[in-house]
Amino acid sequence: MTTVEVFIDQAGRTRLVGQAHFTRTRGHISTTFIYADIAEAKRDLSLSPRRDHHELYDRVIASVALGNTDDHLRNHGFLTDHGSWTLSPAFDVNPNPDPWRPRSTSIMGADAPPDEVDGLLALADECSLTIGQARQRMVRIASSLADWRDRARKNRINEQEIALMAESIEPRLAAVHKGARSD
Repeated sequence: MTTVEVFIDQAGRTRLVGQAHFTRTRGHISTTFIYADIAEAKRDLSLSPRRDHHELYDRVIASVALGNTDDHLRNHGFLTDHGSWTLSPAFDVNPNPDPWRPRSTSIMGADAPPDEVDGLLALADECSLTIGQARQRMVRIASSLADWRDRARKNRINEQEIALMAESIEPRLAAVHKGARSD
């Protein structure tokens, strides 16, 4: 059964956020998923699948770079407007301090470092990207996250927690940068 929650956006418009697995379009609801499933569903359900694919890809890069290993389907909401679905704003992004913790969601078969970067590159085609475009996005997203320590301090995260998270985030960020630049 599909669960739907009401969401009021900033302009006060009512939208619906679905929590069902979007492979329902293929006749079943799955209890497990991979990012490619979301990309496939976007091809069927979105008026702008390419835009949504690129947004999804950027989010997966950020999840890898930050060690957000608990990125499950409920963390990918969808908004509906005039019969089409689009990705909701990102939410529930929580870096995991354990650098070797496996992912809740496989990236094309990769669920732990060091395979995540290979998974990102394998996901590119599903997200309407060439390998070159995927690498550019990896560099851009990883570079935008490089100042995560300063952002944490601005949000009053104490130095002990920042040091703890650095053990997980720094090697992952470095792996994304390296993977984006290697052939």
